[in-house]
Amino acid sequence: SMGAAESTRAALSGAEIECTDCHGNSDPSGPAGPHGSRVQFILTARYTTVDGSPESVAAYELCYTCHDRNLILDSTVFPEHRLHVEERRASCATCHNAHGSVNNRALIRFGEETILSGVSPSLSTGRLVFESDVAGSGTCYLTCHGWDHAPATYGAASPSLETARPNPYPNAIRPRTER
Repeated sequence: SMGAAESTRAALSGAEIECTDCHGNSDPSGPAGPHGSRVQFILTARYTTVDGSPESVAAYELCYTCHDRNLILDSTVFPEHRLHVEERRASCATCHNAHGSVNNRALIRFGEETILSGVSPSLSTGRLVFESDVAGSGTCYLTCHGWDHAPATYGAASPSLETARPNPYPNAIRPRTER
């Protein structure tokens, strides 16, 4: 069974990720291996890496191969994921590094030697980090699209950012009317 902060499908929980879990032929009836994929980066399924794209099964098909979409978007299980991914249209790649993270849990990529579109060190603290000791919660110190998150704490015990702060760029994102 899945714990409160686990999004990986039960059959995959604790499994090691191999390159070929994500990279390979996008056509299941085609030859095995990374030859002939119709998806960018030789991926087996579509993976949107650009902010501003609407969340959908198709946009994050690769992520949802292993992760349960309903849990990812459930604010009681993963506080703020729905807000960031669905409402604010942040790509999974904005916060998570699918190739792993040596610095943070949950594959959070802040503080690594990467350049992320729209993400920079906190304007008030100069930090670009994610701190977490417990699965399903943590604190971000960063500026995202001009909005200082220093600190922004996530988790079941934290106040929701959805009600605590207004959208800093309301004209940039159209609200979704359907679910």
